[in-house]
Amino acid sequence: MSDLQAPPRHVPTLLALRCLVGGRTQQLCWLVLSVLLALMLYGGSFAELGRWMSFKGERGNTSAEIVRVEETNSEENDASVFAYSFRYEVDGQAYEEESYIRDTGSGGHRPGDKLPAEYLLNDPGFARLLGMRVIESGFFVFLALGVLLLGLLGTIGFEIMKGAKGCYLLARGATGTAEFVLAEELADNWHRLTFRFDIPDGRKQTIQVRTKNPRRLMDDDKERVLYASSAPEFAVMFDTLPGGAAVTKAGGLAPGSLSQTLQVFLLPGLAILLGLVGFMVVIA
Repeated sequence: MSDLQAPPRHVPTLLALRCLVGGRTQQLCWLVLSVLLALMLYGGSFAELGRWMSFKGERGNTSAEIVRVEETNSEENDASVFAYSFRYEVDGQAYEEESYIRDTGSGGHRPGDKLPAEYLLNDPGFARLLGMRVIESGFFVFLALGVLLLGLLGTIGFEIMKGAKGCYLLARGATGTAEFVLAEELADNWHRLTFRFDIPDGRKQTIQVRTKNPRRLMDDDKERVLYASSAPEFAVMFDTLPGGAAVTKAGGLAPGSLSQTLQVFLLPGLAILLGLVGFMVVIA
């Protein structure tokens, strides 16, 4: 195990980037986020969100005639959602639109029925039947998607903060060697490992690591640890840092290859691209 230079150290840009976004948990979140955004694009969720957001402004009232009733593939509380196509006129101009509502069990309306409708004064071709909505998906669908998206983005943000902690300790952390103390088996093949290392004032500090691959932290008699001199509890095991940090023979930090760095940015780049496309669909 080569000695690491004393701080402050130069952290190569490629290594810093991999440390920020290269963690396995973060990469998994980027993958799930990419799949979710792709499904939202394919399923029309972004288009529906844009349509719902567009139905804002001053409205006029008119009478509409139902011309077609179709059962959609959507369900709410085990009840089918129906699409009502209707025809109406504004200032002598005829329009046709669709509104959606969950089956209430009352039999619904039939073609030929007359119902009140409202339309946008600045866009008379955009209307809905009163008591119905302009999109097929209901509130709880978007609530569930919103919670899932926020959960993924929150986890990604947390993992980026962990990566930033690693970058800080790579640059300014004191180095030590930690000895293995205890291994505990947790659920789903997770392990919790406890290590202990000495700090200059003679005290011993412990650090715990959760991992599914305990061997990488037990392959040496002593494992390198980085910690803040002013707060030794602010520490990280060197081998757990994302991005494959390595020490050169001279004691510096190896930058790694450009291809390694590009690989860890593939999923974040894809997710960001899909998110931008979705945003453009919403505002279109």
